[in-house]
Amino acid sequence: MKPDSLKIGLTTFETKEEAVAFSKFMIEKGLAVCAQVDDPILSIYKWKGAVEESKEVRLWIKFFDDKSKLIENELMNFHSYEIPQWCVLDVAQVGAPYLKWAMDSVEHE
Repeated sequence: MKPDSLKIGLTTFETKEEAVAFSKFMIEKGLAVCAQVDDPILSIYKWKGAVEESKEVRLWIKFFDDKSKLIENELMNFHSYEIPQWCVLDVAQVGAPYLKWAMDSVEHE
């Protein structure tokens, strides 16, 4: 597994309970290495022509590239939002001990 295949996915949920449930589900299925929940955040966005402001919970999911589409599919099925956010970031550098731990935490295709 190459270090540049580690990714970070970002999404938001309406509640902390939803974010935690999705995190545990992804880790139990072996799709994610780690998940971190930021609560609360303030999101400002345009929805159906109006500027909206809402408190949300941000979820950071660390995973390897070979799991990216599976996680996205699970997120779309799980999520309560009509259009869930799913943004994937490339990780430019990973410490060797962390990368080894991450690789040992999940199965790879």
